[in-house]
Amino acid sequence: MQDTLIWHYSPKGVFSVKSAYHVACTLRNVDAPSRSHNPSDNWNFIWRANLPHKIRVFIWRVCRGILPTLSNLIRRRCNVETICPCCSMHEESDSHILLHCDLARQIWSLSNILWVIIADWSDSAHEWIRKVLAKVTEEEGKLFLTLCWAIWSACNKMLWETNQPNPLSIVLGCLAWLMRFVPHIYDPETAEAMATQEAIDLARRHGWDHIVVEVFYVSEVRRTDNYVAHSLARSATVSQEGSVDPPMFLFPVLLSNITSDDC
Repeated sequence: MQDTLIWHYSPKGVFSVKSAYHVACTLRNVDAPSRSHNPSDNWNFIWRANLPHKIRVFIWRVCRGILPTLSNLIRRRCNVETICPCCSMHEESDSHILLHCDLARQIWSLSNILWVIIADWSDSAHEWIRKVLAKVTEEEGKLFLTLCWAIWSACNKMLWETNQPNPLSIVLGCLAWLMRFVPHIYDPETAEAMATQEAIDLARRHGWDHIVVEVFYVSEVRRTDNYVAHSLARSATVSQEGSVDPPMFLFPVLLSNITSDDC
């Protein structure tokens, strides 16, 4: 009888990339999705949240254990120091950078979801995110995911650009940024009032009795809506030549602008 190769990790004995992936995840102690896996409510929330794709992908990478933290880079045989650049005390892991680091705890304490660090979370970052999302409202969930991404971004800027992060600015920036995704906010005055209310609530929670609320009005035209002027301004930085007629490089831009306006 002729010998036959059998892949005993699958019921049919046939090798597949999918079954090999499950074996690799098991050997590396990573929670691989089962063959009959149905997306959980948490995954549905993450992928359907009205947030930029970069934030959703970031959370996915955290939950899969593939975020390029210093501790993960060491496991991939990269020659790097594992000490967290923000606190210079502990190893930079997923859970440390998002939950236990001094910078992270300051940011969470300034948010209106402070309770995410009050409990004694000893789980992995994946389990922590899962448990938090099971307890929050939709708006709190979006703020939670955005702040997670902002913490990671702030740490990277501190490491690579030597920018000292400001926890209060990060929280207020995320709150103001999320206002862009609130439905039915059509006029600047309403959005401004909501942002002011958030700032006042933040001051009240921290017992700040004497505050000054300053309002700035900025008139902005997006670069994509005025690309002709942007192209001219950019060319002026490398050329000092003047001309009455439009330069040749501008004709395609003008044509594109006219065509889009007609549409």
